[in-house]
Amino acid sequence: MTLNIPYVISEAHPDYKRPYLLQDFGVVYEKMIDTFFVEKVTEFIFDRTNKNDIQSVDDIRSFWENYYDDYYMDNAPWNATIFINGEWENVTPTDVQIFECIQRMKNEEKEDQKQEKEEQQDKEDLEEGITFELTDEEHDIQERMKQFIESELDKSDLEAMSKMNKHEQIIFIFTQCLLHIPSEKYKSNRELLHGFFSMILKYTQQEISILTEKMIENHDNKTSEYLNHLMNVYTSLVEYNTIFNNFNSFKV
Repeated sequence: MTLNIPYVISEAHPDYKRPYLLQDFGVVYEKMIDTFFVEKVTEFIFDRTNKNDIQSVDDIRSFWENYYDDYYMDNAPWNATIFINGEWENVTPTDVQIFECIQRMKNEEKEDQKQEKEEQQDKEDLEEGITFELTDEEHDIQERMKQFIESELDKSDLEAMSKMNKHEQIIFIFTQCLLHIPSEKYKSNRELLHGFFSMILKYTQQEISILTEKMIENHDNKTSEYLNHLMNVYTSLVEYNTIFNNFNSFKV
């Protein structure tokens, strides 16, 4: 039988004018006690210091020792108790437990980043494996659209785009166009935008068809995941294009 155990977490918030003790009352499954509170106190520490600065247990001790450097309160910086077997019991994690939790979180973050990087590389490999021969007109549209984007988007937007993959860039461009559709600069470039959107939809649809055929011949998990991703992109593009065309149909 899983028991719900009442708990109280107290967080000291020192301040020159209005210091206060924040108390969180709740319940936790008994089987989660070993992880719940150490993760809570780790979040508390991360909110107040750079996690990369914590390289040893001594750094945890220094954090507590220096917590009241500016303003003092007659409370522990962080404390947790549970009500079990008819009594309140202190379950504040030790510095060693906190450091072990931080190391575990860092390792999990590295693994997540590694996996994300590998998945992104897989998508890029699949993208590079599918190429299309653009017509002269499409090359012209592509070049004019590039010039339009570089002239109209802010520098911060262009920097953000440089870190995106191909599909993220396309969605971003669609979003920016729709946000500014009423403006004169977009009204005067309707033909270019319509041509660009139509071209993107055409080749995204063709890419989906090619990947679908590959899946029929040889089912592959990476290809399947990328195909699902591409179909979600295509759905978004269709929705955006519909909004854009509906807007244009009511304007002169």
